Amino acid sequence: VRKFHKYLSLAISIQLLLWTISGIYFSFNKIEQIRGEHLRSTDSYVTELDFSTLTLPKAESVEVLSRPSRLIIKIKTNTTEEFFNIDGSKAAPLTKDEAMSIVQKKTLLNPLKAEKISNP
Repeated sequence: VRKFHKYLSLAISIQLLLWTISGIYFSFNKIEQIRGEHLRSTDSYVTELDFSTLTLPKAESVEVLSRPSRLIIKIKTNTTEEFFNIDGSKAAPLTKDEAMSIVQKKTLLNPLKAEKISNP
């Protein structure tokens, strides 16, 4: 029982020490660095969009997103999210190559593979 208690207290002490060290690390570093925001690159371009020519569903929110070769519009309704090209046609899902290109463009990471995720 004494040996067990000794090793148990050693394991708990190591865990508390690591917890304290990691807490100190997170306290003294900027939250932006901890989140990895310094690894993201910023896109900046100006374009004028004429939404008056588009026939789009009623939306809760509208976002303009960039794909590697074009801009798309994300429209969120009460029940769905739909993606449209600038001309109003439905946007095709990202290909694996496009997804990997976006990761390379927006971060300093080098992706190894991409998988399609479908919502249930």
